[in-house]
Amino acid sequence: MATFGTWAAKSTGNPELLIQGAEIIDSCNRMTKIINSFLGWIQPLSFYSYEHWHKASQFYSDTLKAQVLAQNPELFVGKKVEFDFMPRSIEIMADGRSILVNGPIGFIPKIPVGLERTRAKGVMVHEYGRYIVVEQ
Repeated sequence: MATFGTWAAKSTGNPELLIQGAEIIDSCNRMTKIINSFLGWIQPLSFYSYEHWHKASQFYSDTLKAQVLAQNPELFVGKKVEFDFMPRSIEIMADGRSILVNGPIGFIPKIPVGLERTRAKGVMVHEYGRYIVVEQ
């Protein structure tokens, strides 16, 4: 049901509803995965179908969060985030750290990397006029 709710929420222009829907889907996915892992062997065909349903549902949730992140990154300040990040440039901050930049979003990795796609994982902060993911 949460999936259908997010379809309607997209037309409201309220990104908080999309995040709420994605969190509900994630919660349902966690429970489904636990139940399927422990009891799925009872019905092997169901085990297989629920496993794939979980993957599809998680993909939908991930795309919702990515859409909100791209359009409203301020909603993620103070939260742990994880997403694929394609930097367009590298800037050196005053303290000497490298920041990978793509539009209003930056990523500060523990180990400097180049301009290749990387997995940004950490806490989102708002500093230096950007939304920055600081790897922890």
